[in-house]
Amino acid sequence: MDLDAVYRKTQKGQEEMAQRTVLGMRERTLLVMVDGKTAGSELLARAKHMPDPPALLARLIDGGFIAPEAGVAAPTAATARPAALAPQDQLIMKNTMRYAEHFLDEVLGPDADMLSEAIDRCKTIPELRTRIEKTRDAIAGMGKKRRAEEFWIAAQALIEGRTPPVPGQAAPAAAPPPPPPVVPAAAPQPAVHEAISFARRYLNDHLGPDADILMEPIERCRTTAELRARIEITRDTLGNVAGKRKADEFWSGILPHLPQA
Repeated sequence: MDLDAVYRKTQKGQEEMAQRTVLGMRERTLLVMVDGKTAGSELLARAKHMPDPPALLARLIDGGFIAPEAGVAAPTAATARPAALAPQDQLIMKNTMRYAEHFLDEVLGPDADMLSEAIDRCKTIPELRTRIEKTRDAIAGMGKKRRAEEFWIAAQALIEGRTPPVPGQAAPAAAPPPPPPVVPAAAPQPAVHEAISFARRYLNDHLGPDADILMEPIERCRTTAELRARIEITRDTLGNVAGKRKADEFWSGILPHLPQA
C-alpha cells in the first residue's frame, strides 16, 4: 500500500458504485472518497472515524476496486503551494475569515467548528467566496435564515473590499419594514430523541449492521443544530452508498421529527 500515491476508482470500482453488490457499507463509503486526486494518506485521515481505516483501504486495493493513478503523486509542499496573493487580497481574506469565525462562534457556538475549519482551509478569494455561500446555506438549513442572510451580506461586502453594513441598519433608500404578521402559536416542537429514534429504526431496517457507522455520530449529537447538520450529512452519505431513492425516503421521513433550531 503506497500512502503517497493518488488513487482512482478502477472499472470494477465504478461498477460497484453503480450496483452496490460486493462491498460492505464501510468499504463503499471509503470508495466514494476516492476521486483520482487524493493520496492514500489523506484517504486514511478522512476515514479516521471508521474502524481500522488501513484495513478498509487495503481491501479496496487488494480487491481491485481502486488503483494508483499512473504517474501521479500526492502534491508536495513545493508543488501544492498556491501563487502568493497580493497584499490587498491577503487583507481581504484575513478580514473575511476573522469575521466568519466570530460570527459562527457567536451564532452556533461549538457547532461552528466544522464550518470554520472549512473556511480556514481556503487559499484563494474565489475559493473563499464559494465556501462562504455554502456556509450561508448551512446556517439557513439550521433554521436561522435571517442570520444566514446577515452573514452573507457582511461577508460578501468584505470579499469585495467594502465595509460591511451594521447589522439591523436599513439601506438609505430602503422602505421601512412592514409590521410583523400575526402568527398562531407554534405547535410543540419534536424532541431530539424522536429524530434519533427514527434514524436508528430506518438505518437498521435498510442497512442492518452497516447502520452503526452512520448512527454513532448521530447519537453523539447534543443540540438541535448539531443534529440537523449531522442528519443532512447522513442523507448525503446514504445517497452515495445506498442510492438517491433511499436518501430521499430517509430525509422525507425524518424531517417531521427534526426540531427547529
